[in-house]
Amino acid sequence: MLCTSSPFHERINRFISRLRQSAATGYRRDWGAYDIAIQSFEAMQSTIARQKLAAYPPDTVIEIARNACQILDFDRASEMIELGHRKAQEGLSGAALQKPRDGC
Repeated sequence: MLCTSSPFHERINRFISRLRQSAATGYRRDWGAYDIAIQSFEAMQSTIARQKLAAYPPDTVIEIARNACQILDFDRASEMIELGHRKAQEGLSGAALQKPRDGC
């Protein structure tokens, strides 16, 4: 039989109650550890990308600002796809006129 008055049960109830209150009031919790994890992930990705670009230089680079969206902005996918199309058209419009680097 489950004891409903245990200290663990009370803590869980208080936690759920605080979650409901914060959701109802629109309170935004400071996710410091989450932000640190995201920044670490982005730093790692940036380092890997720089190494790959140095090892295998591309013919054309199309740059999009890092702050164009956040890692969890899935609701902005169509906006980001449109931005990518626009940047690709801008970046590739002059690239077709350039000779390849290896002289072929």
